[in-house]
Amino acid sequence: PAVRYAIASLCIVGMVASWLAMAELLQDLQANYPKPFFLTYIVHSGYSVFLLVWMVWRYLPCKRYKRTSYIGRFKWHDYIEASIWMAFLAFATGYLWYLSLTRTSVSGNTAVYQSQSAFVFLLSVIFLKEKVTLLKVGSVVLCISGVVLVALFHGSKEKNGSKAGHNDVITPSVVGYVLCAGAMFSNVLYAIYYKKKAAHPDDPVPIANAVRVLGIVGLVTLLCYWPFLLILDGTKFETFELPTGNNLKLAILDVLLDCVYNVFLVISMSVSSPLFAT
Repeated sequence: PAVRYAIASLCIVGMVASWLAMAELLQDLQANYPKPFFLTYIVHSGYSVFLLVWMVWRYLPCKRYKRTSYIGRFKWHDYIEASIWMAFLAFATGYLWYLSLTRTSVSGNTAVYQSQSAFVFLLSVIFLKEKVTLLKVGSVVLCISGVVLVALFHGSKEKNGSKAGHNDVITPSVVGYVLCAGAMFSNVLYAIYYKKKAAHPDDPVPIANAVRVLGIVGLVTLLCYWPFLLILDGTKFETFELPTGNNLKLAILDVLLDCVYNVFLVISMSVSSPLFAT
């Protein structure tokens, strides 16, 4: 258990760093390239590379594990079924969050989004039979207190696109924070569903199977969500346009940061719990 929580702690450090970097980067990117659905699509489709990583690991000769150990405690159809729903929840999280970034400050957005620990704790007790202890309650109270402090002491306005050379000012709106809250709750459901349906406490290779699940989520997104790009383009709700120049560089960096965040997220949840990871 100590080793698992040490791994989860390192993952959380990586999650925090990548998440804050994404928040800053995306406000700059969307100032010049306001395509939240397309960005969500390419970012989440990028997770499919982790399936290739798992396959390389799976077929490398290794004497440590027996053949059945590579499979884990679930069969392929279990992982695929779970990944279909996880892909939907992950996409909803990403899309709503991207929409919220141009309507909220980074600090305010972070405060709302990181309040998820309270909801994760509540749903973990209900669906994962998580035990209620003073330590867990105290940890959640401490996290929420930090969220409140951030919300109280952040500036009301921030520059949008400052790195891109623009001076637009972000004025936080109620709609922005509602979108952020929707993204937060969708992420809570994602975490709980993953732990219940695709992570087993006795999995002999939890990290490998966490990577496999994330890869399947990416493949589901890649194969199933592209028609919505055509629909949005046809209705002019979000016209299709490939990023170029600096926007392309920022989009690629966003894909890399999001992949880092999410692989750390699923690994931390697989070796610990959704509550610890959030």
